[in-house]
Amino acid sequence: MNAAQRELLRGALLIALEASGNYRPAVATLRIGVRQSGHNVTEEEVKAELQYLIDAGMVAREEKKISPENSGYRITKAGRDHLALEGLA
Repeated sequence: MNAAQRELLRGALLIALEASGNYRPAVATLRIGVRQSGHNVTEEEVKAELQYLIDAGMVAREEKKISPENSGYRITKAGRDHLALEGLA
């Protein structure tokens, strides 16, 4: 995957998380969503880009107390601000 494809994937992940509202999707669910928008990616690639977005402060991991193995992700204020600045929100 080249730099332009990574940038598009990151944007698609942010859009998917924004659309998720209060639902906290897991990696597998996010992968299905971005694949439907044309990104043919593996779970490992999704995890890597989510980690990048976490490091950038645009995404946070939400751990469930009862079933931590089903933890998911949410967009942060910085992620929503980025979408707005890019005209994607």
